[in-house]
Amino acid sequence: MKYILLHLALSFIFITNASASDSLKTANTNPPQKHSFLKVSFQHANVLKGNDFVEGINKDMKRIEHAFTYEAQWGYQSTGTKHWQQLLNYPFYGFGFWGAHFPTTEIGNPFGVYGFFGGFVKRWNRFNIAYEVKSGIAYYGNPYDPDTNPYNIAIGGYINYFMGVELNFNYMLAEHWDILLGLSASHDSNGMVTVPDFGINLFGPKIGARYRFYRREYQCDKLPDPPLEKDISMYVTFNAGTKQYDDSPKVYRDKANYFIGSLSVAAHKRLTYISSVGGGFDFTYDNSLRGNYKQSVGTYNIPEQDKYSVAFFVSYKASISRFNLIPQIGGYIIRKSIPDEQDPIFFQRVCLQYEITDHIFVSVGLRAYDFSVADFIEWGFGYQFSLTKQK
Repeated sequence: MKYILLHLALSFIFITNASASDSLKTANTNPPQKHSFLKVSFQHANVLKGNDFVEGINKDMKRIEHAFTYEAQWGYQSTGTKHWQQLLNYPFYGFGFWGAHFPTTEIGNPFGVYGFFGGFVKRWNRFNIAYEVKSGIAYYGNPYDPDTNPYNIAIGGYINYFMGVELNFNYMLAEHWDILLGLSASHDSNGMVTVPDFGINLFGPKIGARYRFYRREYQCDKLPDPPLEKDISMYVTFNAGTKQYDDSPKVYRDKANYFIGSLSVAAHKRLTYISSVGGGFDFTYDNSLRGNYKQSVGTYNIPEQDKYSVAFFVSYKASISRFNLIPQIGGYIIRKSIPDEQDPIFFQRVCLQYEITDHIFVSVGLRAYDFSVADFIEWGFGYQFSLTKQK
């Protein structure tokens, strides 16, 4: 899972620092809601080091250095008809398909689908610099198997989480055509749902082309800023997930899944239309400590009270329409120490939240430690309310 938080951090920086100061093609008081486009791209990627399998402990006893990837996207260019679109410099979004080819049958040829969100760092008449953030699922047809594929400790299950971030330099070649040159990074793993799970990380240059189903981009006239309510809001979230352990380390024959549940209570103060800051407390029940305890001391009989922990965290929230991206850094106040096991005091969490109503939301998050090691994925359901509504 190395580099995964770096990807998310870059995504966060790109989104929250987008500027709406650059001009578009044509002002219009009644523009279309969005423009459609189709994009294809190809990448000759470097496979980043991160586990024994890619570094040479495999069937061929060779370092896995490169992979070839390809993508196709259907997307929409916003025109500024909503206030958040103007704040984020007229972003684009959509869904895509990707695939990859590795020079070994031990990984196979994975493929997947994802959603993406992007925007402009800077634009000129025919040239622009744009970022793009991607999140989806990936299917790997040849995961780890102790008998038929024993070296592949990078991918432990068929279904994995895919995420990527890229920076592209785009040039308008013709009325409907753009060409691009960029840098792209991606990560695939399953968040310890199935072990082994050291992940695959790719980084490298990308080339591509985009066909726009429109001739000119339109910009809605500047919308008036709505009142900014710098209120304090409370969030109560119930999270649940699973984590897998194995009783035969490095063989992975006796795997078992363990439940993890938590109650998270947080408060955020809104600073701008997009940004909020805050913090809170986590109260967690972690039954995976049972498997951890078995690996360390040879018995499952961990006292029940030792499965509970209390932690604090600080957080930032970036809001885009009904979506919220929430990175957090926290530390454990109360937590059972397991003999001979890594016992991190601090943790990191990145959460994607969607507001179903003004009060009810759902979320998915990744908890990690050391900014590189995934601990588990958690799915959440919660309730939010304002404590101090500005008049």
